[in-house]
Amino acid sequence: MDAQQLLVMMATVGDPLGSYLTSLGGGVEGTTMFQGVPLELKHNTGSKTPPSLDIRLRLPFPCPLTVRSETVFDRMAKAIGLAHEIQSGDLMFDQKYYVECEHRSFTAPFLSSSDHRDAARQLLQEIPHAAHVRGDHDGVTLRVSPFKEDQFNKTHFAQALPLLKRFGSEIPQMPPFPRRINPAIPLSIICFLVYFVGLAAYFVGISEYQA
Repeated sequence: MDAQQLLVMMATVGDPLGSYLTSLGGGVEGTTMFQGVPLELKHNTGSKTPPSLDIRLRLPFPCPLTVRSETVFDRMAKAIGLAHEIQSGDLMFDQKYYVECEHRSFTAPFLSSSDHRDAARQLLQEIPHAAHVRGDHDGVTLRVSPFKEDQFNKTHFAQALPLLKRFGSEIPQMPPFPRRINPAIPLSIICFLVYFVGLAAYFVGISEYQA
């Protein structure tokens, strides 16, 4: 996607006079406004990674949270206990999508909203090659990867923006962080300390016996 194509795409939803583009080493980036919210588009041509398009609305989001389609590897990891995904309570959603977030106390109330789940579901189902929907301190982002110009058009772009705004709206309040507790001493260190103390006691006992 060249700069002119990106500008035309932004003009379908934003203010053409308020839009501007920046050429990047591996693509092009554009900025405009969508319903009063700063909108950013970043197209990466993908010299070492697949080409991608990031669509970002600068809506405040308290912590990193990613929703993506669940893979076979995700199911295997959960089956053997290597992954512990947060469940929304919506069986169909939980079976099809994987949610990554470090703050469970935020994720549960966020996913309890059907608006947030439906927005993520529609984005991942209806936008061609949608890789994930993510909220973080930079805003809410839909990543399309691999990005194929012949399969992504202005209609998809216009469809994605209201859904992305729904995903990033009415965010529950972030609960206070619990006080950090020092982690338990690893077993390997405990074994080493026991061995060291035992060895020291042995040599002390030998020296006392020889004396």
